[in-house]
Amino acid sequence: MRDARRWEVWVAALLGLVLLAAVLFIHTTVMHPAAPAPAQKAGEERAAVKGGAAEDSGGPGPDPSFSLAVAPAHATARSGETVRYRMAVAPEGGFDAPVSLSLSASALYGTVTETRELGVIDPPYDPVTFDFVAPDLPFPTSSTTIEATVTAAGGGMTMTQKLTLRVTR
Repeated sequence: MRDARRWEVWVAALLGLVLLAAVLFIHTTVMHPAAPAPAQKAGEERAAVKGGAAEDSGGPGPDPSFSLAVAPAHATARSGETVRYRMAVAPEGGFDAPVSLSLSASALYGTVTETRELGVIDPPYDPVTFDFVAPDLPFPTSSTTIEATVTAAGGGMTMTQKLTLRVTR
């Protein structure tokens, strides 16, 4: 009886290992397949085979787009202090459309909300600054966190960045 039980334990352990191996196999090959080699690597390999520099394939370049960066993304200020935000739009792939910037913010669990249009910027997309004065807090609130989203829209695309500002008395 004891040998039969020991044999059952070994079989169960072996089946567990097989199941674990199958899950790992599926996870690594099906759910997360290996990424293809970057296009630059392929071009470098072709150049090595041809013995010269890689030539432009003449294929389409990256789609025109842009990125948005806002700093600081997280800040702390006392009521009445000014926080200066810097917003930068960086064109990619030949993007050259005007970009409109807006800000929407909420505080005190959504009881206070505000939306502001920050203007439109054109190429060459000089950075824009926005000064925000931390509001006075209603009694008895001693601190709150303002959650905001900066939205940049242009050329049929929209980019956003989340911001937080912790305001204290």
